[in-house]
Amino acid sequence: MKETINQRITKYRRFRGYTQAQMAEWLGMKSSTYSQCERVGKITCDQIISISEILKLDVGTLLYGEKKARPPITPPQELDFTLMEKNIIKIIRNLKKQDRADVFEFIQQKYNKSK
Repeated sequence: MKETINQRITKYRRFRGYTQAQMAEWLGMKSSTYSQCERVGKITCDQIISISEILKLDVGTLLYGEKKARPPITPPQELDFTLMEKNIIKIIRNLKKQDRADVFEFIQQKYNKSK
């Protein structure tokens, strides 16, 4: 039986030692939505790209598989954000691409002025 993309995502997520809740958080989605991605395999192209980046795999590996898995990589460090910081991050993630770029540019300008 041929392995599906959702089976490969589950396999590599477990291989890296990540939970579904961690993946959902890093992808900016609900845990239940991410769980459905792994169970059903209804995944967008953008999600595949993001998942491949988190799992440190090329997109082709998720799409088509490979003969052997790569060695484990240290997971991203957990950051201790305040509730306000978490809410700001959620708001920024939900902005349109151009609006998000404008926010980052504004922050960068303010940061450079404060130096």
